[in-house]
Amino acid sequence: MVIEHFQTDSDYADILLPDNLPGAHRSVLAYGHYYLQMARPALPSPGETQPNTEIFRLLARQMGFTDACFSESDEI
Repeated sequence: MVIEHFQTDSDYADILLPDNLPGAHRSVLAYGHYYLQMARPALPSPGETQPNTEIFRLLARQMGFTDACFSESDEI
């Protein structure tokens, strides 16, 4: 299973999960500096794409995990 922005020619993955484009979701960026940057969505999510955090939450729910962190959202 892979999470990708675009379908790639992968010989190893049986499942492709559609990742969101960087400009289509809220995220916090650090890049090894002493400060953080917050990126807000600049465009709507295309098709059925989801941010990685939402994909992980959906997978966790399907696997039966009930920890509170899997019910949180990306909204600040």
